[in-house]
Amino acid sequence: MRWAAAEVARRLGDLESKIPPTYELDETVRRLAAAWKESRALRDVEPRHLRRAPWAFFHPKDRPEGWLGRDDALVRAWLRWLADEGRARSVVAMLRAFLDAYPAGLESFDAIRQAVQQRLRAVESPRTVRWQERCDRFGLLERDGPERFAKLWFDVEVDCETYLNDAGLSGGLESSVFLRRASEELLRGVESDLQRHRSSATACARAFVWLERDRQLRLPELKVPVAQAFLRPFVEQAPPTAIKEQVQAFLCRMVGDPRINRPRWNGVPDEIRNVLLRWLVGASLDDFFRVLDQTALDKHWRYRKAFWTAYLEREAIDDAWVVLGPDAARIVRGGFNAGAAKLVRGYGVEANHSVLLMRIRGVTIAEWSHNGRCRCWVRGNKHAPKLYETEYTRSELTEGSDVQQTHHGAEKGTWQKSVAEFIETATRLRVSSASYMPRNWRRR
Repeated sequence: MRWAAAEVARRLGDLESKIPPTYELDETVRRLAAAWKESRALRDVEPRHLRRAPWAFFHPKDRPEGWLGRDDALVRAWLRWLADEGRARSVVAMLRAFLDAYPAGLESFDAIRQAVQQRLRAVESPRTVRWQERCDRFGLLERDGPERFAKLWFDVEVDCETYLNDAGLSGGLESSVFLRRASEELLRGVESDLQRHRSSATACARAFVWLERDRQLRLPELKVPVAQAFLRPFVEQAPPTAIKEQVQAFLCRMVGDPRINRPRWNGVPDEIRNVLLRWLVGASLDDFFRVLDQTALDKHWRYRKAFWTAYLEREAIDDAWVVLGPDAARIVRGGFNAGAAKLVRGYGVEANHSVLLMRIRGVTIAEWSHNGRCRCWVRGNKHAPKLYETEYTRSELTEGSDVQQTHHGAEKGTWQKSVAEFIETATRLRVSSASYMPRNWRRR
């Protein structure tokens, strides 16, 4: 029964032959190159080398400049052999090697594509019939195959692994160049839709399913294109909240939080990375004030929220990081959008205390919850706390500051004016009182 099951699988075409080992492919490359150089013909090449040719044409895969497949005349001679020889195994081997390398830049690209299309129809075999069905359904051998394959994904209702298996992009083709080109087409379409406000949270989620596998990028080499596709549309415009939250969570999970894992963002242009940093700053402020909603009195935070929101809206806050005491951490566990550090209990620190750390043009600011003070350190002050640590003590967030400001006179803008003037002196950034003391805030 086991033998019969294996034989059925082989005959139906989904049990694919393995790629020959490297030493065999090296031998075939040498033999084909020598025969072609000597006689410009393949008649004296042993059949085993002709059968290996589909893989040998694109060997080694990572060095296309040396491929035999770059010789259009050689490839066409082999395709004539394929038409005469006519074995299903050789046709399917050429198809799989073609999809794996997807040599769109070669002169022989269309010749291979069209020849394989013809042979799939001409050779009667369960294996060729299966692949012909796949090519017809998914457009694998069309001139715009990757684009068609990516667009079709948004019209089906199966999971991505099933989609790829149905298309035959498994069993060694999970990292094929065809799939990479299709992923690039998907990203181009997503970016265009986001730029033109045609995308939705549902469409983004569908794209994420394609791009992610086992909690990492399906194709890690596409890290930079992924970041650019989802962030470049928002360099100069704000996204809808639902899309922003989706994209922020996805990129932090797949590429990494750019504040903590900056090396993982190497290669991504600063203007693209800064979009996500800007979102994370806003998320940190939202998270901080959400904590205060649940752990502090209204009078402690309503004017502080107005004040720092004014700087946020000016895009003046370069970095932000929330530090939570134990009670505050328990209240918001699992519900933070931008990450947080631990505030160590000790003298002057209550369990429900929190701190918002910010950096504005080189000035480091620690805004404490409850009756805590706002402290500022100018650029170059060696006592300035570092952002994005995992935990802090009270002394790390208080010692050596250049300014210590209590929050007295909030209703009249007293403390706000003092902090704003200090920031303006240190950074030349001016935020008017009309921005941080609007009428609607005074009425609350």
